[in-house]
Amino acid sequence: MKTQMLTQMLLLAPFLLVSLASGAHAQADRNDGNQELVIAHRVVEWQTKHFDDQTKAKQHSETLTRLGAEVRMDQHEGHIDVTYRSPSWRPLRVESDTLAHQWQEWLRASGFETIHGHSPDHDEHAHHEGHDHEQGDAASDGDIVLYRAPAWGAQHFDQPGKADEFVILTQALRCQIETTGHAGHTDIRFVCPQWTAVEFPNHKVAEAWIKWLESAGFEVKHEDYHDH
Repeated sequence: MKTQMLTQMLLLAPFLLVSLASGAHAQADRNDGNQELVIAHRVVEWQTKHFDDQTKAKQHSETLTRLGAEVRMDQHEGHIDVTYRSPSWRPLRVESDTLAHQWQEWLRASGFETIHGHSPDHDEHAHHEGHDHEQGDAASDGDIVLYRAPAWGAQHFDQPGKADEFVILTQALRCQIETTGHAGHTDIRFVCPQWTAVEFPNHKVAEAWIKWLESAGFEVKHEDYHDH
């Protein structure tokens, strides 16, 4: 029911999404109190979902297409296979924390990796409508990592695609960002002064992202809640 509701929301109200596939630099310098929340998402390997209902298969395919994924549909023996991938990080922009968590659950259920920063006081919204923590909280199977970058940091990129992905990820981590271009290069400055939380589906994924955060210049706190 939740998946169908979210699919219909996207099909009927595409204005919920802003700059899904491109324009990361154009959005990077926005830093006001009404800025949309960003969910960075990707699915590197091809995924396939099987449907018996043609309408549901079409809705799923159209949703994935709007998210910028490569999609193909195949029908066999009365079933429909929707196969898709989206190997580069893309931004999904929403206007509320509730929508952010609903979409994060939908994306993860569809096989996507997701990055979405939120307040460390997560219990305040952990059980609001549409966010039941099926994945990614310390009480179930996920790990929570706290991070901040209290002083301005900088990254230099020679490849525009890598710069775009870094912008998307730091936006999803709720950082303030400034970008400048010169002689074919891109410099990205970022700051994230408050401790912020990000959830990962398991310890292995969390450890990999801790290395990424530290290499980018973030301070990190990680409490291991589980035996691994």
